[in-house]
Amino acid sequence: MIATEQSSHQVATPADLARWLCLRCSVGIRGPDPEAPVLKSPRMFRDAEEWSEDHDAEEWSEDHSGVGSSTTPRWHRSNFAGKQAWRAGFLRRDEWTVIVSSGTRLNRTHLFVRLFSVALIALLAVSCRASQRMIASRTNRFVSLSPAITETLFAIGAGPAVVGVSDYCHYPNEVERLPHVGSGYTPRYEAILGLTPTAVFAESVNAETSRDLANMLAVKFLPWLTLEQVVQATRELGQLTAHEAEAERTARAYEDTMKSRITAISPRILLVMPHLAGQLREAWFIRRNSIHGRVLEAAGAVNAVPDDVNGPPHLSLEQVIRLDPDGIIILEDARVSDTHLAHDWQQLRVLTAVQKNHIQQIAATGVTIPGPRIIDLVQRLSPWVHAWSKVP
Repeated sequence: MIATEQSSHQVATPADLARWLCLRCSVGIRGPDPEAPVLKSPRMFRDAEEWSEDHDAEEWSEDHSGVGSSTTPRWHRSNFAGKQAWRAGFLRRDEWTVIVSSGTRLNRTHLFVRLFSVALIALLAVSCRASQRMIASRTNRFVSLSPAITETLFAIGAGPAVVGVSDYCHYPNEVERLPHVGSGYTPRYEAILGLTPTAVFAESVNAETSRDLANMLAVKFLPWLTLEQVVQATRELGQLTAHEAEAERTARAYEDTMKSRITAISPRILLVMPHLAGQLREAWFIRRNSIHGRVLEAAGAVNAVPDDVNGPPHLSLEQVIRLDPDGIIILEDARVSDTHLAHDWQQLRVLTAVQKNHIQQIAATGVTIPGPRIIDLVQRLSPWVHAWSKVP
């Protein structure tokens, strides 16, 4: 089962609830031990012999014909119930003594109300215990609100435990058959709760928008931007899902593949996201301090934007012209390239990349998702980086 952090406040257990009820109402109920006998009320004993066999002699009234009837002293019933609760483990000895010494007198109406209330909540307590046993014994049920996390869970072998995914999850093919429950920004609470997950995984960037969900379920927020964060989060997912070996292999594949291969002749490349065809007014680029930025370096290129960017990664066309990259590569999360995108860039004829015809599109489903498939992107970028390298 997934390990979750313990809450700072204590939660009352069914045994605590039953102890409180016994103190408040002076009524015994079944103990927490499933093998323990059901506690009997005086009315359930058929004769004095059965009473004497099961209980101390002083608990038997001098006139046993009135046991359990209205002639039985009220404190006697309290004494009996309290002692039975103590024997069952619901009450401590000092708590039972409080009941006995209080000698509370209850009229018939009050007694009925209290007995009914205790019976109702005792049933709830038993239900809680059963629910706790069910949760402790059931298998993991994961919901992922991030395509990258979903792909990682399947890559490390935890896919069979995934019962719900983000609206943006489409890989591997198995997730298409799973319920899609919103996203990290807009989770659909009812749909997620209906899946009864043991854990929900989301990226840390969604911590604020998923805060209410975290108050209802065990939500694990994972940093997922830089290579170091993705590697660490992958290993953590392995620990949380009991797939450490598979997660370690995936993490090492990241580390081995993403080593920088920048040389003195490496070209300066601007790696950009698609724009609306015919509406190139700004460029959304891949920042150097992201995992895609490390992919570019692993392919042997220098990021045309040399500084780490923490805000929105976009440039005006004037800024692009000042940067004047050696090449521009458009990453498209699509099966087929939209040739209009490259055509729009080619209108900026002042750019060196345009003059040398160093405009390229790479289209593939999931190419923009920072999951395990990103490792393949290094090989797809490498030929263009090599072709555009500066010749001494």
